[in-house]
Amino acid sequence: MRRPKIYGVDHIGLTVPNLEQAIQFFCEVLGCVVVHSRGPTPAADPALSADADKFVVDNLGAYPGTRVAGITMIRCGHGSNIELFDYRSPRRNEQARNNADVGGHHLAFYTDDMPAAVAFLRKHGAHVMGDIKVVTSGPEAGLQWIYFQAPWGLQLEMVSYPDGKAYELQRPELALWSPKTPML
Repeated sequence: MRRPKIYGVDHIGLTVPNLEQAIQFFCEVLGCVVVHSRGPTPAADPALSADADKFVVDNLGAYPGTRVAGITMIRCGHGSNIELFDYRSPRRNEQARNNADVGGHHLAFYTDDMPAAVAFLRKHGAHVMGDIKVVTSGPEAGLQWIYFQAPWGLQLEMVSYPDGKAYELQRPELALWSPKTPML
């Protein structure tokens, strides 16, 4: 059996503690736009779905008693779509994952003006972690990066490599996808 063709990442799903706060942060601070919202889903209300617990366990891998209060799809520039979930669950862990934990993660956003982006993030209440790092050697030479957190603790990163990265000069045919040139 042949592997089916995979075209790329369609979206990233994130569970947020407050859907309206997350929409505001992603749109006002990171420049995303809302494409559509829906919910609550039938599984959110046992009166609408006779077996809501079975649905959320079997189809979403969530705890029994979990309900989907709302879902919003957003788009940010030329990157992947982001699906924001508002789950209600009696067993929900309210702590954001640490980057070193299994399941830890971050989203990275590209900018062509790192100092202006960092100043904007700070002005709008994002917790910026340290100062801008500049990679000067190795395959990632040319990369600038900084981590920051959304108000609810989600790990995020801002990156920039306006002149490319060193590895691209050696192996341009294997260049990583970039939102600067989304069609390549």
